[in-house]
Amino acid sequence: MAIPSETDDTTVRAQSSDQRSSAEEVSSLELRVVHSADTRAVGRGVLLTPHGSAVLGRRVGLELSFDDERVSRSHLRVVWDQRVRVHRFADLGSANGTFLNGQPCDAGILSRNDLLRLGDTLLVCHEPALQAEFDERVLRAAGSQLPVLLLGETGAGKEVIARRIHAQSERSGPFVSVNCAALPRELAAAELFGHTRGAFSGAGSARDGLLRASSGGTLFLDEIGELPKDLQPALLRSLQERTVRAIGSDRETEVDLRVVSATNADLESMIERAEFREDLLARLAHIVLRIAPLRQRRVEILSLVAQFAPEFDCTTNAAENLVLYRWPRNVRQLRSLVEALHVLKPSGTRFHVADLLEHISALDSTAAVGTGPLVRETAAGDRCSQLATLLEKHSGNIAGVARELGKPRSHVYRWMRAFRLSRQQFES
Repeated sequence: MAIPSETDDTTVRAQSSDQRSSAEEVSSLELRVVHSADTRAVGRGVLLTPHGSAVLGRRVGLELSFDDERVSRSHLRVVWDQRVRVHRFADLGSANGTFLNGQPCDAGILSRNDLLRLGDTLLVCHEPALQAEFDERVLRAAGSQLPVLLLGETGAGKEVIARRIHAQSERSGPFVSVNCAALPRELAAAELFGHTRGAFSGAGSARDGLLRASSGGTLFLDEIGELPKDLQPALLRSLQERTVRAIGSDRETEVDLRVVSATNADLESMIERAEFREDLLARLAHIVLRIAPLRQRRVEILSLVAQFAPEFDCTTNAAENLVLYRWPRNVRQLRSLVEALHVLKPSGTRFHVADLLEHISALDSTAAVGTGPLVRETAAGDRCSQLATLLEKHSGNIAGVARELGKPRSHVYRWMRAFRLSRQQFES
């Protein structure tokens, strides 16, 4: 049984910033403010439609403006390029420059999930229609009684979606969550299907089991790929017949089952290796929803931070790195980081990139931070030090610094403004 691909109608698609195609049909994009020195601007955005244009900056009356003193009055223009069907942006000679995904960039193409930095304001380019489409599918799934299979990486938020499906359904029973990977093998059948008194050694009293406990509500089978193979036929029968037979009983009990399952495993490959039953997958995957990893949902990251720790405060560099980091463990890792920092640092602390680096390393020793890039502040510090060294070497001569760096003088001036360096500091 083939699981629908990412282009199937039952899935939600996400495109990372390195998956650009000038030939694709472009829907309306939105540039949304996710962090700013102007806190009132956070959450605001400007819709970028095909054939439209927008100017961003500090000047009141622009398509999107924010009161950020490091943003120029007219800082950036975005226009639609009909020839190749993309949104192009161009810096309008701003004082502090424009950064695309952490790199200085005077002009470029905007794609979904890109991060723009203007002064102390961060904007994520996202496609609202994708989220609206996914929300609609969740709502439709909730309104049906069909089994739902959620696919996505570990920590991406599959249980959150499962709970949404239950909450938006009309089922009045409980939400019962089962981690199939955590079921003790010798007791897994009894945990799921229940048992009679004396059914096995230690069964001093009867137990309903999790399937019967969820009757009238929703049974969430997390990590369904980890379900022991010898239990798969019994689960399949219960789903098909809507009955449960407890261990030690010769009677079947009717149950009102609604199942949502989730996995990060490749169930197709498991079927080929005879590790998962194809008929069980067919029963579970009536509706398939794919949960995009957090790195493809940059627009959500800082709002999740605020949700986990409302008083969490960080520098713009730190916020930029939080958005740009790849989060190999997804939302779970982000939450762990934010809560650890919030608890370990004094109240009112403003967090810097060094704090993030320290705790990322502590929480995930397998994550190579340098691949993040959770290094913008460190890299910026290195660049500032290099620039100061060269300015001192050349006694403040900008042309000499530019030649040694292999960059135009305009870049040197821009970096000097960004790092608040003046040539007079280095003139002999």
